[in-house]
Amino acid sequence: MATQLCSCVHATYNTTLSHLAGLILAETVRGYMSIMKVENGLSALGYTKNDIPNLVKGTLPQVSMASV
Repeated sequence: MATQLCSCVHATYNTTLSHLAGLILAETVRGYMSIMKVENGLSALGYTKNDIPNLVKGTLPQVSMASV
């Protein structure tokens, strides 16, 4: 799956470094976000540390639906 994700964003993927695939993909996406001037991080979207418990609570139903 990491190979397909990296190829979708034109990132370089080396099978000997498969354990770094997530980092490679994350850096590539962040690079594109920077080029497109997309906000990076929750604080850039107006959230604070106080919002984290509610954000986590909101993701839990999504996780259970994804496993169906």
